[in-house]
Amino acid sequence: MEDYAEEAAFYRRLFETHCRRPPRTLLDLGCGGGHNAAHLKASLSCTLVDIAPAMLALSRRLNPECGHVQGDMRSVRLGRVFDCVLVHDAVSYMTSRPDLAGAIATAYAFFV
Repeated sequence: MEDYAEEAAFYRRLFETHCRRPPRTLLDLGCGGGHNAAHLKASLSCTLVDIAPAMLALSRRLNPECGHVQGDMRSVRLGRVFDCVLVHDAVSYMTSRPDLAGAIATAYAFFV
């Protein structure tokens, strides 16, 4: 998990620099085992989304204080917006233009 500390710090700096206001909430699309959130949850209220139940189970053990939702980053909608949206390496599973467009549209829908 410590492998993610530097990466999560980098994301945190980006959020602080580019958010319209001080960031408080984060949506992590394709969170996997929740390793980035394990470092970001100290300063952000995190909601973690993954399509794989096994990945969500790992993340729930690591991040019990975070919200977890099983869903597809191409289509999930939660009816709210977040200060920050993180789409990490799970985006590499988007193997077609429509898949990638769906993931981008989802990220945008949660941010506006």
